[in-house]
Amino acid sequence: MPTPDPGNAAEAAAAPSPTSDERPADATSLDTETGDGTAAPRAADEAHEPDRHVESGPTRTPGPAQMSFWLALPLLEHLTLIRPTNTLLMSVPGYRDALRGSGIRPFSDLTVLHIQLAGLEPAQLVVAGVHLRGEPALVEAATRVASMRELEPIWRGDGALRATSWIDGSGVDRGLAVHEAAFVIGARSSMPSLLGSSAPGARVPQLSRLRKNVVWRFVLEDAGHYLPAFGRCELQALSISVAAYAHSYRMSLNAEYTSATAAQQAATCLTQSGLQAAHLLTWLTGSGAAMDMDMRMGPGNCYQRNTEVARGDIEALFEELSRALRRSGRS
Repeated sequence: MPTPDPGNAAEAAAAPSPTSDERPADATSLDTETGDGTAAPRAADEAHEPDRHVESGPTRTPGPAQMSFWLALPLLEHLTLIRPTNTLLMSVPGYRDALRGSGIRPFSDLTVLHIQLAGLEPAQLVVAGVHLRGEPALVEAATRVASMRELEPIWRGDGALRATSWIDGSGVDRGLAVHEAAFVIGARSSMPSLLGSSAPGARVPQLSRLRKNVVWRFVLEDAGHYLPAFGRCELQALSISVAAYAHSYRMSLNAEYTSATAAQQAATCLTQSGLQAAHLLTWLTGSGAAMDMDMRMGPGNCYQRNTEVARGDIEALFEELSRALRRSGRS
């Protein structure tokens, strides 16, 4: 195996680790146009628009099963949502192993955290974020992880992008890429698609970028892979975000169905589907007296809503998603 060019950190991150011969399957690449990893339709984070069905645009090619979420950790801590956030993180296959021994504690050390998972395989997990104490803390984390296996990390690259192996003991051949305070941990085989080739250093902070005041953002592609009820009702892609405003929090949701017919029948189908997520069901069907509704049925395969939410709504949704992920991981 050729030795990676010491000056090419992206190549070094993608090269196989000398401590492992395993080569995990490629992770689904992020959308390099949006810079936030979304494959599903983008929610209207800032518009206060009523619930509606919208006209279909050009047909979007459905992507493979992928889940992504972004967490603005200081804002979640302000909402006293540390416990449900940690529960959600621990329900993600591979997350616990990926950070084990690193000393990285999300609420103490990070300003933002991005989790991406293609399918449900731990080998496909990507963890990205921004560390409060910058690059030195990330170097220390890599050293701690390697020292648990009596190894030392070998760094390559320069100030724009530094990379090394991330030897977490999970059996997954992972790499770490760092640009200043931003980092990404992922399978080495996925690094070329994650970082690109034109400006891989600039891509690292883009992976964990959130719009201003967004507390949390969640995206599902091939949604039925994670919640079977969605597949039965032909819900193809789902995007949810919660943003903080002066005196309130607002949730924006965008659900894309396989057809306009499926979108029109979705409320009935989802209500009868056995979906074990009461808050999510309420938001998707427009039910519930407290949900400032303005339902207007029309053509199109997308359903959107924007509504005010409370802290308890966010906590309940985190708990529902945690349970759904645990069930999916066991199936």
